[in-house]
Amino acid sequence: MTRRDVGLALAALLVASAVVFALPLGRRPLDNQDEARYSLLAREAAEHGHWILPRVRDEVYLNKPPLFFWTVALFALPFGVVSDATAPIASVVSALVGLLAVFAIGRLLWGAAAGLAAALVLATSPFYFFMAHQVLTDMMLTAWMSWALYFYLAAVRSPHSRRPLVGFYLCAAGGLASKGPAALMVVVAAIVATVVIEGWSGIRRLRLPLGLGLIVLTALPWLLPYLLQRERSYGRAVVMTDYLGWYLRTAVTSRLEAVARHLSSFLPWGFFFFPAAWWWTRDRDADRTPLLLWAATLIVLLSLSGEQRARYYLPLWPVFALLVAEFFVRGAERARSLVERAAAVYLILTMGTGVFLIWGAASGSDAIFLPAASWERWTVAAVINAGASLALVQQLEIPFEHDDFPAHFDVLRVHGFWQA
Repeated sequence: MTRRDVGLALAALLVASAVVFALPLGRRPLDNQDEARYSLLAREAAEHGHWILPRVRDEVYLNKPPLFFWTVALFALPFGVVSDATAPIASVVSALVGLLAVFAIGRLLWGAAAGLAAALVLATSPFYFFMAHQVLTDMMLTAWMSWALYFYLAAVRSPHSRRPLVGFYLCAAGGLASKGPAALMVVVAAIVATVVIEGWSGIRRLRLPLGLGLIVLTALPWLLPYLLQRERSYGRAVVMTDYLGWYLRTAVTSRLEAVARHLSSFLPWGFFFFPAAWWWTRDRDADRTPLLLWAATLIVLLSLSGEQRARYYLPLWPVFALLVAEFFVRGAERARSLVERAAAVYLILTMGTGVFLIWGAASGSDAIFLPAASWERWTVAAVINAGASLALVQQLEIPFEHDDFPAHFDVLRVHGFWQA
């Protein structure tokens, strides 16, 4: 593909994703207490000028850093009000930024085709769509952590350049200002990946003193007001009680069961990890190793938390999308029979989505994520079923070709994602 073709494909994917992610805006009520609270914090900033110290009903709110509230308020300013239609814009934009990060990582490691495939996998992940319009900090944190991964990998490839490391630590600082200490998982993941791959001597290249100093320096504009205000003790009430107390509390249910349940949210794309694991054992790729170590570190850190919520695992989705895309783009030729079977299952599930939409249209169900009008549901369901059916027919009838067209695009075409 030429650079122009890649740019057009990426632009089309981003535009389509923006439309899909934004569909629920104004239709879906803010039914989560955190969403309502964050919207009120943004409204206080936009309407009453409480930008430095967030407030709700005249009480200072220190449980979360202010970057997400600021962003929600800034996107709402052109509309004049923070509402259920404007408050989710920050998350929608963060979701699109996350897609760009995944594309950049895929292109850095395996080329533009892998980057596009990874962005497509992530954009079509149901849980990613679900979180893309939630007025919660998790999607913004995921975007920051995804770009932190990109800059870490760029630093590994350019060991004598400080610029990627500066980008890495600034992304960690952005995540810290968005959600809090959870963002520092990227620093731990970078240390683990570096030690496993290069040994303890590789730690020097991370320039940890410089990086941690940069994180602290960029946190001062919001951290100092939090520390200096006299209404509430930030250290005791927030850091010790809210952050450490929340993380170290006793788990209500089995941590292993909770982790398995949350990771299963990556379905249906998660089905492809089974043939991908077969491919990984037969094709050792050094560029894949940091991703696996990064994901494993995040899973371990998240599993140690006494409080388990599905959205905490969202930062893993970009890594999973990259691993699935790499398998499709680079491993499909060797695992052709497994890919064909897995693709058939996935396409049948896609057709099932169309059936669900038709059922909702026929029964008059008021499912909030479905179009309101019956004719809209029938139209969307028909398009889904038609596309999945054509892709399934192609997969069953069209063999893998070996011509001048790259093999990995044959895989995407057979899967129904790309038309040559």
